Amino acid sequence: MKMIKKSIFNYKMLFAIVLSLGIFLYEMIHNMCIFESLHNENKEDVLSILGSVYALSIYMYAAGMLPQLPYSFSLADEKRSGVLKFELIRYGYKKYFIEKVVAVALSGMITTSLPYLVVLIISFICGTPTTADNHIKVIDGLVWGELFKYQNGGAIILLLKGILLALFGVFWAELAFLISLFIYNKYITFILPFIIYIFLHVLSFDAGLLKYANPKFMMRYDEELGAPLILPFVCFGIYILLTILVSDIRFRRMVKNGEI
Repeated sequence: MKMIKKSIFNYKMLFAIVLSLGIFLYEMIHNMCIFESLHNENKEDVLSILGSVYALSIYMYAAGMLPQLPYSFSLADEKRSGVLKFELIRYGYKKYFIEKVVAVALSGMITTSLPYLVVLIISFICGTPTTADNHIKVIDGLVWGELFKYQNGGAIILLLKGILLALFGVFWAELAFLISLFIYNKYITFILPFIIYIFLHVLSFDAGLLKYANPKFMMRYDEELGAPLILPFVCFGIYILLTILVSDIRFRRMVKNGEI
């Protein structure tokens, strides 16, 4: 539990969340003039507001740097300071690694989920509920449109989009954690995930199945109607499990070879 508390309550987490909210609020206030809609009769629905905020702001690029910031490099920091040896003696390998992985995952999830929740609340205040009769029509041609056949379909869409953002936060934090097990320079380990993020976006932009390697596409998943809705959730789950597995193999080798 000590690691989990450290992963959540730290100044890097505060910085990542404040920066995310700053990006969103700037877009909502300066460009979208969102609060002026409080006095308008023709308000946008919540999903439309959210879609515009995420699509028009620079957050979708900054997202490549934020999830790893709070806690992904903690093991590398402990190694450099010499604390890691004592932590392994105190916890044991298995307990230490499991708690570390959970703490890293939780920090990444909160970094992406909490700003989404705040923006969602603001969107509800300034907009109207997303329903089958009240939503931007372009959504009908996307995979999300088929959910309007269910009662509270709009709420389901908002929930699933929030889960995708949370899964991205977990995956990207774990990926940065994995990188930190190979590269100990904290500056390189901080910037490398962002470079990978941009590289994957450019490489797989609208390129068939390769787009499922594009985290920016996976977070929004604005795929055409008829595509399997479950696919991004499965992909993120596989990516997360593979990343943790490789991290486990690498960390075991570090311990075995005395690299700690």
